[in-house]
Amino acid sequence: MIKIMLHLLLCVPLLCACKGRQELTPEAPAAPPPRTALPQNAVVEEELIYSPAPSGNGQAPEECDYIHYLRYRPASDNDTPVPVKAVVIMIPGYIGGAGSFTYLARQLVALGGDAFPVEVWALDRRSNCLEDQAGMQEAESSEDPQAALDYYYNGVSIDGSTFGGFFTEADTPYLSEFGLQLFMQDIHAILEAKIPDPADRKKTVFIAGHSMGASIAAAYAAWDFDNDSATLDDAGFNNCAGLIGLEGQIAVWSSATNEKRYQKRLSELRAPAQGRSAGFSITPEAMALIEILALYAGFAPHDESTIFRGIAVSPATERLIKFFTTYGLHSAGPCAPALGDFHLSNEAMLGLFSDDNFQPISIGRVSLGFLAGGPVVRRKSLFGGEGLFAPADAGNGAFFTWANFDTTGTADDPSYTDMTGEAVLTTAETEVTDMQDYARAVFEGPLNFYEWYFPGRLPVDLGIVSAPFRARYGIRSDHLAGIDALPKIEFLAENISGYDHIDVLCAAADRPGRRENEVLAPLLDFLKVYSAGTVLIP
Repeated sequence: MIKIMLHLLLCVPLLCACKGRQELTPEAPAAPPPRTALPQNAVVEEELIYSPAPSGNGQAPEECDYIHYLRYRPASDNDTPVPVKAVVIMIPGYIGGAGSFTYLARQLVALGGDAFPVEVWALDRRSNCLEDQAGMQEAESSEDPQAALDYYYNGVSIDGSTFGGFFTEADTPYLSEFGLQLFMQDIHAILEAKIPDPADRKKTVFIAGHSMGASIAAAYAAWDFDNDSATLDDAGFNNCAGLIGLEGQIAVWSSATNEKRYQKRLSELRAPAQGRSAGFSITPEAMALIEILALYAGFAPHDESTIFRGIAVSPATERLIKFFTTYGLHSAGPCAPALGDFHLSNEAMLGLFSDDNFQPISIGRVSLGFLAGGPVVRRKSLFGGEGLFAPADAGNGAFFTWANFDTTGTADDPSYTDMTGEAVLTTAETEVTDMQDYARAVFEGPLNFYEWYFPGRLPVDLGIVSAPFRARYGIRSDHLAGIDALPKIEFLAENISGYDHIDVLCAAADRPGRRENEVLAPLLDFLKVYSAGTVLIP
């Protein structure tokens, strides 16, 4: 259903920021409150485990023969691991990578401290092996975002290699086999390699998932890992101490298909170019561009963004840019002015693609603040209402900057309004994530925030986790009752005032005078209650 809706959205006229609509000039941002940051004592390491990728529909690149994950562990005097009370396995959601947990993982390790030491292991899916991260890593290490732009768009080589282009679905037939069974095996392989005693796993391991990842966490609890449902020692629910839903419910998807439809979908995935990378039309190039925007926002936040004046993107990505920034397809032709005609700081440009006041796709929203420095107009929603904004016509020459979340409204005056004070643009209650925290989470480290090549097989398999025919296709969710046998906690944005989909992962932890982070402390309390041991992990 979501896929159908987004295809429709990309094909219908969207309203542009245009003359004749009321322009609202945001008030000056307030002074930010003081910070009380947690000590950053996490050691972050990328770890790999060899495990050959499936070869039933073509041979994947050699890089795909490794399971990748980020390990966040407490620092020690001699830089070696220390015994911990809990290990949290974090599973990304749709188009998410291991890096999407960067901020949350660092803060959780810091909050646990010496009193309750915690490790977090954030997983990548096998499909992330297809990402050429050379340009991103060069830009990060040199603190020069232009290095990424040059590598991906201007043919500049790094260490003798040049970017070979983004893969198409025809290039990646093997993605048809990167499904739920593989991901379950990967999670379990990490646990068996790092915590070999099942008794230790049962006492100290917690499986967490963001968004769709919460359903994958539930599937892990139900999984039978020796293909003999009569034996229970290997069952997922006997290899972890609890389940955590981060903007996702700990439950398997209800079966909405029959075996014939499932077989048909498998055949389509295995045929040439049939939705193997189920990005709901979100292109790999668009995912890479978000990371490049984050690099610019992180290293040159106040400089003017010129990225869309000097590169040529694919037609599919161009359509997405128009949609995501509200400059949609007009019934009479392309909407003008184009995004590159506006004068926006690098932070403001990233905000247009990500902030909940501008971003039209709910699963991509994060509450970062608001535009400043120039007028905005309300964008009429396709589904009714006036929820989103766009910068006003570029012809006025305004330079748009970004008002960080903690400068939009105050405790005494919570509404962030236009200059007249009559139109409320946002409120202090609905802005919770720091722009720089978010930007750095998107690009920081060897494994990134967004997933370029989401495997279409995964949601197809999730759709039969509770179906009676599932075992015939390697979906060994034999112990569905085991999900409810475990303690669980869920953090749903709909139940946390002001939070959006990404805020659950990134809401600021160092501005308690503005607002406490509403995930970290309850999550740590949950781990303290249900952890029953200590484990030292090499």
